[in-house]
Amino acid sequence: MHRQYANGNRVAVPKSLNLPHFLYHVDASIPVRFESFVDAANEQIRKNPLGCSQIDAFTAGLTDNLKSEVSQISASLGLDAEEVESAQIIVCEWASVHDDYAFAGKCFLSVIMHTGPQPYVMQMAHTEVGKGAFGEKSLSVVTSTRQLNVGDIILFDPTTPHMAAPKRPADGQLLVLLQFELADPDQKSRNKLIKRFPPKTNVISGDNVFSDRTSDPVE
Repeated sequence: MHRQYANGNRVAVPKSLNLPHFLYHVDASIPVRFESFVDAANEQIRKNPLGCSQIDAFTAGLTDNLKSEVSQISASLGLDAEEVESAQIIVCEWASVHDDYAFAGKCFLSVIMHTGPQPYVMQMAHTEVGKGAFGEKSLSVVTSTRQLNVGDIILFDPTTPHMAAPKRPADGQLLVLLQFELADPDQKSRNKLIKRFPPKTNVISGDNVFSDRTSDPVE
C-alpha cells in the first residue's frame, strides 16, 4: 500500500460526511457497564506504569468476565468474528501527535470507557501549502477536533496524525478505550463502513463545540 495522502487522508473522506478527516462519533450505544474494563486497565498500569505520552495496549480477553462483556459489546455493534478477535484495551493519560501507519488499510472503532474528572479532546490535523497575497508560499493547518465522553463510540483512520489530551487537565485523568480494527483499504470499503456505523448528529453544543478549521496561514 502506497503512503500517499490527499488532504491529509489515506482514503478520501466521503462527501456525505462533510468533514476534513475521517473521524466521527457513531450513532450507537453500548448495553454494558465499563467498570471491569477500567479495573483491568488500572491493574495493567499498576504493574507497568505509563511513561510520558505513552499509549499502552493489551488484549481485552484477559478474563472470562471481560470476554463475555466484549461479546455483548461486539454483538450490539454488529461486529464479525475477525473484528471481535482484534479487540484491545487502550490506555493513556495523554497522547502526543502521532500516526499509526502500521495499521494502514484499517480504521479503529473505539468505545470510550473512562476519562476521569474531565472529558478528553481528540484532534486530527494536516498541513496545506498555498499561496499568500503576493504569490509567496504559505502554510496552513487543517484540524478536526472531537470531545470524548464516557459511552461515546468513535470511528477514525489512525494513519492521519492525531492526538488526545484532557480538555482541562486534572488529577485522575486516564483515557481507557475498547478498540476494534475494521477493514478500510479503499473508498468502497469506507462507504460501507459509514452505512454500518452511521454518524451521530448534534453530538456537542455550547461549551463543548469545536470547529473543524483551517488556521491562519504561517508565511
